[in-house]
Amino acid sequence: MAQRLDHLPPLGLLRVFEAAARCGNFTHAGLELGLSQAAVSQQIRSLERHLDVRLFERKHRRVELTLAGSRLFNAVRVSLEMIAATSRDIRKGQAPSNLRIAADIPFAQHWLMPRLADFSTQHPHINPSVMASDYDADCLRDEVDIAILYGSGD
Repeated sequence: MAQRLDHLPPLGLLRVFEAAARCGNFTHAGLELGLSQAAVSQQIRSLERHLDVRLFERKHRRVELTLAGSRLFNAVRVSLEMIAATSRDIRKGQAPSNLRIAADIPFAQHWLMPRLADFSTQHPHINPSVMASDYDADCLRDEVDIAILYGSGD
């Protein structure tokens, strides 16, 4: 049974957050989304209240992601790219190929996940999923197509 997503922030707020983070400016994000700068700012504040953390440092005429904002941006960007790729595949009537990747948690979080959005854009027919674990045995299970491990190679 699939897990409930009770703690998921409202998806509309995540879409606004992604645009603001990518643009580095609430005004430009608003132009892209058809919203005013004030509406973008209000939705970002709402998301920050929902998560109980600051996502942006407000600077003069621009915004910069905090560490928490950067983590969220990487996850949201990958997720939205996967949704976009799946939507394209569905419109084309093409079934995606699943690619199951296993890696340790730091590698998956800091190297692999930030690159999956570009991979999904370049290969929309491939549906990558990542299993992150601190135990090599988890990464070597039969359900995995690719395992990325540290070691000497022996």
